[in-house]
Amino acid sequence: MAGLKSKVAAAALGMIGIAVAPATVAQEIFGRWIVDGGKAVIELLPCGQEACGRIAWLKNPRDETGAPKRDIMNPDPKRRSRFLCGLPLVEGLTRRKDGAWEGGKIYSTRDGGTYGFDVTLIDENSLAVRGYLGIGILGSTRIWRRDHNTERRSCRDTSSGDENRP
Repeated sequence: MAGLKSKVAAAALGMIGIAVAPATVAQEIFGRWIVDGGKAVIELLPCGQEACGRIAWLKNPRDETGAPKRDIMNPDPKRRSRFLCGLPLVEGLTRRKDGAWEGGKIYSTRDGGTYGFDVTLIDENSLAVRGYLGIGILGSTRIWRRDHNTERRSCRDTSSGDENRP
């Protein structure tokens, strides 16, 4: 009888583990991610039932004149004065049952375009991100690495960019 009780207990714990695992994995996308060869850090955050993100750090936050870099490629002239540091980039990611995130949008400061965006956690320190135009097949996947550098200053620690926080 004791053997049966331990098997039932083990099975119950296994089911709890299975039920908890997707939520734990899904939450792991939140945090700071090194992108673009170390030129920037993107912070992914929970935004209600969705995930969103912003530029959290820039290696070179100032332009050639020494002024904070701005969103000069934005197709909306009224938005071109926004600081890049702190700029919201990611919105609308929704979690699938398998823990991946899909259906989001990512804004490119390079060309002012907005693209489809899906995210899959590879491991606790690696994130596969796919940006695409229209459908997923028309895009590319990049790997973002988790930022463990606690010494790296945040845009929130600087005088520029606070008004751009999501």
